[in-house]
Amino acid sequence: MEEHHHSPTIWPFSQASDTTSHPGPIAVSWEIKVWVLIGLVVSFAGLFETQYPLRGLSIWQRVGIACAESCSLGIFVFCWSSVVAYVIRRQGLPPKSCRWAAIPLLLPGCLIGAVQLLSNTSVSYFSIFLICAGTFAEPLCRKLAFPSVSAD
Repeated sequence: MEEHHHSPTIWPFSQASDTTSHPGPIAVSWEIKVWVLIGLVVSFAGLFETQYPLRGLSIWQRVGIACAESCSLGIFVFCWSSVVAYVIRRQGLPPKSCRWAAIPLLLPGCLIGAVQLLSNTSVSYFSIFLICAGTFAEPLCRKLAFPSVSAD
């Protein structure tokens, strides 16, 4: 009877041995796809929960809201990057294509922020959230899709 010893992996994309060339298609179970989708929805919904004004809140309440926003941002960036990394690996695209992970987040964030600045209103947390998410999405996507490739 054969024993199979699997080393624990953090992410299923790191199973390929040669990740610098065009990798072949990968198989990700439907459970992982569902959990990533749930992570996207919950983290994005968590952002809207934190849109309340901070006036009148104690310092500990503000710290709690800052922690909630940070956690929501981290979960959203990880789930977004994993979806883009999956598509990149599935299509056999090169590591340079991970740069496109940031565009759908940075463009709306910058446009919303610019409109708010030009209309003399305060910049909302939503545009800041999108800009921060876009900033972290590209390097994380590259690390998930191509773990052995450096940052260029």
